[in-house]
Amino acid sequence: MPTASKVKPTHKAVKAYYAALETYADQSVEHEGALRSAFQNLLADTGRKVGWTLIPELSLDANGHSIRPDGTFRDEFTIERGSRNAVQEATNPLGQPVGLLGSCLTFPNS
Repeated sequence: MPTASKVKPTHKAVKAYYAALETYADQSVEHEGALRSAFQNLLADTGRKVGWTLIPELSLDANGHSIRPDGTFRDEFTIERGSRNAVQEATNPLGQPVGLLGSCLTFPNS
């Protein structure tokens, strides 16, 4: 099984992600659904590099509660390798950035 590696900013999928965000910005689109689709494409493209499949919005059990991350990675044996929720930058009422709202990349216990 391939091992995970770092994705460089020059990677084709990263460039496509930023191009999609720029296109959305040109159209004044900022809603989470559009941003999520661009991010899911980035994750799917880079996950394939290590043999993982991205499954969007797969329901998972977390301590007796059902959660639905934006995407879950599985390997060729259907073992979950991680899940991801997209992040948007929070702003105060004046529209000034105040930081990130809960970035979350989780990996199951091995």
